[in-house]
Amino acid sequence: MKRSSKQKSNWVKSMVKGKNPIAKAMAKWSEQERLRLSMPGHKGSDEILDAISLAMDVTELPGFDCLHAPTGCILESEKKVQSIFGSLASYYLVNGASGGLKAALLSLQGKVDAICLPRTAHRSLWEGCVLAGLEPQIIEPFVWQGLALPPTVDQYRACSASTGVLLSTTYEGIVADYRSMRKEKFWVADEAHGAHLFFLGWPHAMQYADIVVQGAHKTLGSLTQSALLHVQDTESLHLMRSHLSMMQSTSPSWLLLASLEEAVAYWDKLVKTKKIESLLQRLVDLRSSISCIEGFQVVQNPPEGYSIDPLHLLIRVDRKLGGRGLAQILQDDYHMDVEMASPDTLLGLLGPFDALDTDILIVKALQEISGTWALDDAGIGWDSPIRPETVRELSLREAYLSDKEILPLASSVNRLAGDWVGMYPPGIPWLIPGERISQDMVEAVRQASEEKYMMDGLLGNNITVIKE
Repeated sequence: MKRSSKQKSNWVKSMVKGKNPIAKAMAKWSEQERLRLSMPGHKGSDEILDAISLAMDVTELPGFDCLHAPTGCILESEKKVQSIFGSLASYYLVNGASGGLKAALLSLQGKVDAICLPRTAHRSLWEGCVLAGLEPQIIEPFVWQGLALPPTVDQYRACSASTGVLLSTTYEGIVADYRSMRKEKFWVADEAHGAHLFFLGWPHAMQYADIVVQGAHKTLGSLTQSALLHVQDTESLHLMRSHLSMMQSTSPSWLLLASLEEAVAYWDKLVKTKKIESLLQRLVDLRSSISCIEGFQVVQNPPEGYSIDPLHLLIRVDRKLGGRGLAQILQDDYHMDVEMASPDTLLGLLGPFDALDTDILIVKALQEISGTWALDDAGIGWDSPIRPETVRELSLREAYLSDKEILPLASSVNRLAGDWVGMYPPGIPWLIPGERISQDMVEAVRQASEEKYMMDGLLGNNITVIKE
C-alpha cells in the first residue's frame, strides 16, 4: 500500500528532526506505511484533503465570514448542506459532536427539567445535562452477546420525560431503528458514529429526530474535531446559533470548515453516481471472506429493531489470542491501526477512502495469523460488559456542584463519585458524579488501568470523590 507523496509534506518530514513530543510522535507515525482501520474517516486520502493545506489556515479576513453570525460563504455552504440533508437548518461544528450535543441540550433549558438518557450515553451528554439543568431519567441497556444495545422503543416509551436522547448507533456500530417514535417526544439524536447512514439509505436520525448531531470526521472524512448539527424543529431554530456559540471557539479553523464542506459534497456525489452500491457490496464481500477464516467471527444478525452498520467491522476473536492480542499483532507485524480492541473483539472502520488493497491485506493478515496461532471457531466467545452496576444517590447537578476531594482509588470504596470515570474510547462513563463507588468498580477500574486501557477521569492512581 503506497501513500500519496502529498500526504508526506515537507513540514511533516521536518518534524522528525525536532525534539517536541507531539511533533515527534506524529512524525514517527507518519513515516510508516500504515493501513488505517480507525478514525478519522478520510484515512489520509487525498480525496478530501487534496485542496486543504497549511497555507489555508487563515482567520476572519475580509472576504471570509463569521461562524457565529454568518452572512457570507459559511452561510451559503451550510445552506447547501441543509438542502442535501433536507433539514430546516444545518450548522457546522468545530468542537466535535460533543459540542453540538451540549448545545442541543442547552436549547432545552427552561423548557423541560428531565430527559430520557441511555446509561451508555457519551460523557458529553451527561455534561450537557449539568449545563442545561436537566436531570436524566436513566435507561439501562439490554445486553446482546456481550454488547450494550441502544434502548428499545418500549424503554423510551416507558420513560416519563417528554424529551429524550436517542442513541441512533453505538460506537461498535449497532444501529437502532426509531422511525416508529417520530413526534412521540422531542428527540435529540446522538448520531456521532452514523453520519454516513443518511447516504447509505439506512434508517437514520433525520427520519425521526428534532435535533441531530453527527461526528462527520468519524466516517464522512472531514478533519478531526469537525461535526454537523441539523435542526428539524421550528422552535429550536430561534436561539440555536447562540447555544452553539457557547460551545465553540470564536476563532474557528477554516481547515475544519472547508473539510466539512468537501466531505458532505463527496458523499452526496457518491449517491448521485451510484457508487454507494459498489461500496456496500465490497463490504459484504469482505465480511464473507473473514467469516471463512478459523478463529474469527464477524458480528452480525442482531435482535429485531437493530442492524449492524456496514462501515463498522466488528470481529470476535478466538480467546487463545483475543481482540487485544490480535490488535497488537496487526499493529506490530502488519502495520495496521484498528479503532478499538477488547478482550474478545476487534473493531475496524471501513469506508470509501480505504486504500485499494485494504481488503486483500486484511484477509491475508487474518489468514496468516489464524494459521500461526492455530485458531479455532470453537474458541470464540464473549464476555459481559466490563462496567459493574452502579447506584445513583445524588442528582447529577447536585453531585457536580458539591465540594470534592482527591483520594487514592483503593480508598474510595463506598464514597460518592465526584467526576466521570470511564474507558476512552468510547467515552461512556462507568462512574457518574453522585454514584456510589463499589469494591467491584474499584477493581474494574484498577484492572483496566493495569491493562493499559486509557481511563478518563483518573488522576494517576487517584480518583475524585464528593466530600462527606
